Amino acid sequence: DVYKEEKLETIEEKKLFLQKYNIALWDIIKSCTQENSSDSSIKNVKPNNIKDIVKKTNITKIFTTGKTAYNLYNKYIYPKIKIKAIYLPSTSPANASIKYEELLNIYKENLLKK
Repeated sequence: DVYKEEKLETIEEKKLFLQKYNIALWDIIKSCTQENSSDSSIKNVKPNNIKDIVKKTNITKIFTTGKTAYNLYNKYIYPKIKIKAIYLPSTSPANASIKYEELLNIYKENLLKK
């Protein structure tokens, strides 16, 4: 909805979308222990290495979705690459405190900003 595109169904459509808008997806955590999919139970974090990717590309913005991702980024990744992350609220259905329209506006404001 941010980019006014039709709903993406297939993996191929999703890959083409990401390429079209120069978006890369990346997980902060390479491995960890976690109970019941609860973010608060994440322990023994081994972060993914993004430093080499940043050196080889023209990454100018990094967004995190959710408070846990933002906090993990700041703890494990920011000290190595010195690019501040922009926090975006989680799009998870569990994040019922923010209505869809508000989420959409927050994402538009951040993702479409030059």
